[in-house]
Amino acid sequence: MAEARVDILLAQPADPRVRHEVIETMSRIDPAAYRIGAEAVWLAAQRARAGAIARPTLIVVGDHDAVTPVALSKELADMIPGAQMEVIQNAGHLTNLEQPNEFNRIVGAFIRGVDSGAS
Repeated sequence: MAEARVDILLAQPADPRVRHEVIETMSRIDPAAYRIGAEAVWLAAQRARAGAIARPTLIVVGDHDAVTPVALSKELADMIPGAQMEVIQNAGHLTNLEQPNEFNRIVGAFIRGVDSGAS
């Protein structure tokens, strides 16, 4: 399963070290648990709930994300009042592994913004 899914999760061509890490991590997931989780996400009808989110929200998406494409992430951001969306270049679904510095910069800036707004 890990070998079959990895190239869908990562921007191509994938960094061989990241690809190996993803395969190693995914190979430790119980296939039955993965199936249950995937079905739960696929079947969940959360559109109505998204509009009720009343907290600072950051949506991060890779420009090559085939699982949750930019257009779908934009649709989600549009449903959540005041949501901020950031697109990370040269990344697929696992932005934090593929572009960790950019991911950390974006998340850090978002958190600092939320913290400064709370003071």
